[in-house]
Amino acid sequence: MTSLVIHQVAVERILRLRHRILRQGLPEESAQFPGDHEPTTWHFAVFLEPNPKDKIEPVRGVSRSPSSPPRSSRGRGPRRGATNKNEPPLPDPLLLRIEEREKSGILKQPCEPVACASFMLNIWQEEPAWQLRGMAITGELQNRGIGKSLLSYAEETIATSTGIRLFWCNAREPAVRFYLKQFWRVESDIFDIPTAGPHRKMAKRLAPASIS
Repeated sequence: MTSLVIHQVAVERILRLRHRILRQGLPEESAQFPGDHEPTTWHFAVFLEPNPKDKIEPVRGVSRSPSSPPRSSRGRGPRRGATNKNEPPLPDPLLLRIEEREKSGILKQPCEPVACASFMLNIWQEEPAWQLRGMAITGELQNRGIGKSLLSYAEETIATSTGIRLFWCNAREPAVRFYLKQFWRVESDIFDIPTAGPHRKMAKRLAPASIS
């Protein structure tokens, strides 16, 4: 079975996908957003393990891209699974990082992401919050649960690591239904963003983490 894995990545890894899905027909630099290189910004990508004879199964594991430093070294506290505050968590032992696969020759070509999302520290209604930007899924893999898995994992990872559990976004009108299914709320009437079309503001607050 072909599987999907989620990695935290550097922004350069997802710009091509962003441009192809969200900014097609515009200059390549239009896929770069203010805040992409801020140390507080998170970028996630989903990769497809290449085996075209198999059908896709849901995300089965996650590992952190070695191109991104541990979040604990950037003032966020330890990541889930770390043994102490100075150590990043170990990746799923069944998975090899994308970069390791490329360097080892397991992958004959560089592996391209099939989905991505970025989260930038911002303000929502006078409260610190994570702004979701640039969520994109390659066309032939849309409506297959990839976006749901990516968003759910990113929300929980960021909230657990930072303590900030509030998220918001400017959602494209065709995507509003998707976000509603992920328990986001509509927070505005329709408004237009030049070159991007009609949008609505949406937000979501994760429930407080349970104390075991």
